[in-house]
Amino acid sequence: MESVTNANAGLSQIAAENSAAITDVSRAMKRSQRVLRIKLNRWGTVRVRSRSLVEKSMGYQKNRGKPNPYWNLHLKR
Repeated sequence: MESVTNANAGLSQIAAENSAAITDVSRAMKRSQRVLRIKLNRWGTVRVRSRSLVEKSMGYQKNRGKPNPYWNLHLKR
């Protein structure tokens, strides 16, 4: 009977250790999810800003060499 009690105590200890390990892994995963979410949000912001810069650059390139109507306003008076 004592061996059953000892085995039961050992199993209870193993279960408690496993539960603690699972809790630690769960916390680490939640932390990783938060960090990933922050990084993805930042990446999205960078991507949008980069796209805007590229579009502006392309607009400047399209208009390069074309006269700017505002530059010659003083000549038309």
